[in-house]
Amino acid sequence: ELDFNRIDGGHGFRFHIYLERGCPAASIRRLRTDIPKLVELGLSGGAVENFLDTTEGGLMVLAGKPRCGKINTFAALINYINSQRRTRIITIEPMIQFWHNSQESTVIQRELGTDTRSFCQAVRQAVQQDPDILAVGGIPDRETAEVIIQAAAGGHLVLALLDGTSCVRALDELLSAFSGGDGRMHQLMGRVMKLLVCQHLVQRADGRGLIPAMEILECDDQVRAMISHGDLREVHQHMGARQMQTLGRHLSRMIEVGLVTREEAVKYVDESEIEVLPPSQLEIPTAEPAVDDETPLMSWL
Repeated sequence: ELDFNRIDGGHGFRFHIYLERGCPAASIRRLRTDIPKLVELGLSGGAVENFLDTTEGGLMVLAGKPRCGKINTFAALINYINSQRRTRIITIEPMIQFWHNSQESTVIQRELGTDTRSFCQAVRQAVQQDPDILAVGGIPDRETAEVIIQAAAGGHLVLALLDGTSCVRALDELLSAFSGGDGRMHQLMGRVMKLLVCQHLVQRADGRGLIPAMEILECDDQVRAMISHGDLREVHQHMGARQMQTLGRHLSRMIEVGLVTREEAVKYVDESEIEVLPPSQLEIPTAEPAVDDETPLMSWL
């Protein structure tokens, strides 16, 4: 069996070659280029867009449950940088699902199993190519976490995907990878961590599919100190005190504009986290999930 990607006429295709009853067979899938924009995900004009516009080095983590749409959002982050900044981007992905044509940036996409044996090995090799930005589609083990943090400490901007149900739990998972050590990796992680986003999919009030709700943790000096000491107990409270975008605050804004019902929101946060908000600058997702056969599971999954 063979799996590989090919470019033809500016389009990317995924080939799977195999045997069926002893005869050669193949399936061909066109890689997606309909990458969502940040404004469609409710991420424009705020902390995430500002981070992508200005940050030269450090670590950003995009977390969420499996099948929460974070692969789409990850592609949107890469696409935004590709369209706005002159950089060299290397992606390392478990399976390439979106095809990034180089725009302002040069984009190199590598796939696990086809182009490299492991995330850890691929990150080590990518650092030697001196990219400006590394986009890593998973952190499966301690070794990968360590090389990612070291790459961020070396001046590269690293975007990484991680399974997790909140920003704090994603941080805790990373810290737990280095439990039992001498604390140096915790300190280094505290120094390089810049931004965490945790994505959830919630049911629209009009019943027309799902829409993303985002929690955004901006790592200021206090948060970095908490990470360095391995103590995350006050992070959520700190987010509220500093008016960061907690999940409760984002859902409250979505309730206010009629995108989500209160009954749906309390499935994800405690009732006490639902606020009555004044007019806010929080961006609200505008895109409606597609429901055609070309985009499986309404495009967000």
